[in-house]
Amino acid sequence: MAGRLTVPQIYEESSKLGLDLLAQSYCLAFFSIIGENYSEPDAQVRQALLGLFMKHPEYLLLRWNLTTYMVLIKGDTDQMEGYIHRCINAVQNCYSTYDREQRWHVAVARPICRLSALPGCFEEVSRLWAYRYIQPQTPIFSAETVGRLLEHREVQSLNQVDVSKFSPSIFLGVMQTASQEEIPNFVGEFLLGVQDAIASDAFCQYLMLSLRFTATEYMLSLGIAQDEFLAGLTCLEMVGRTVGEQDLRTYFIEILMRAVKLRDRSSGSQHRDMLSQAVAYIDAHFTDDSLSLNQVAKEVDISSNYLSAVFSQEMKCTFVEYVTNKRMAKAKELLRNTDKRSGEVAQEVGYKDPHYFSFLFKKTQGCTPRDYRTGGKRG
Repeated sequence: MAGRLTVPQIYEESSKLGLDLLAQSYCLAFFSIIGENYSEPDAQVRQALLGLFMKHPEYLLLRWNLTTYMVLIKGDTDQMEGYIHRCINAVQNCYSTYDREQRWHVAVARPICRLSALPGCFEEVSRLWAYRYIQPQTPIFSAETVGRLLEHREVQSLNQVDVSKFSPSIFLGVMQTASQEEIPNFVGEFLLGVQDAIASDAFCQYLMLSLRFTATEYMLSLGIAQDEFLAGLTCLEMVGRTVGEQDLRTYFIEILMRAVKLRDRSSGSQHRDMLSQAVAYIDAHFTDDSLSLNQVAKEVDISSNYLSAVFSQEMKCTFVEYVTNKRMAKAKELLRNTDKRSGEVAQEVGYKDPHYFSFLFKKTQGCTPRDYRTGGKRG
């Protein structure tokens, strides 16, 4: 998506994954499922959205980072507008139904007609996605809606500046949830919105000090000392002198990158502790036929979306793959060491349907349970 593969390589990789990317038109959309802690509404939103997008062949659902999903929308040119509206409405309706209190956002790029134009489409939707921090009250970001926002940005003097648009809470939101890859786009779009005000030295100093103090306070909340955070930040030399837009861009990116890297380091140890609890719970309950991602997430008090992302990132496999591997290992042990029938083995390792168990066993182990028992594939 980001331009790392050529078009032939994209088709080759999609073919390996069994994905059909042939279409007249393409579009990319981002949406997020934010909460870190477990909540029933969050789990319901995630399940409903993932179920809907996976049901329709026009949508290819991909995870972009811990909180954000990307949807590749594909289809005939004359139907693309309808597919885009259905995507937006799906997110809106799920939150309206299951979690009215949660703020939701969707960013949608303009449709393209060639797969080779996908990197540009990705760049556009990434820039649009940055506006969820800048204009959090706006739910839908497109070239049209963001264009309307920028039309009203003209500032003749500092007396006309709406300070709420430059609140420290914007910077805090970025540091709390943005990935490192998002920082340059956020900074670029944020400065675009204040372009007419940064001619004022006083305003530039306000922005720089506001970011520095907000970042320092956030680091302290994570247990990271001020000296450790500020160490090596060469951009601090800009404070107190006249700066231009490029200087501000450098200053913002350096401080935000530093804050996000330290946040990720801090959360890494928390992830490991949480993941250890989750894996221990799975290992103790993988034979329960009712075991689910939501159940494990509730047990360790983290959102199912967050657990799914961290699990895949740290364990190098999905939750379903891990549980399946545990069940298959137990099934092989029972097939080797007992005379239990295949249906009984299926029940003992967590599968109600013996036919599905046999199908999955052959798919993952390369032979049927009966063949395995008679020595068809050992080792």
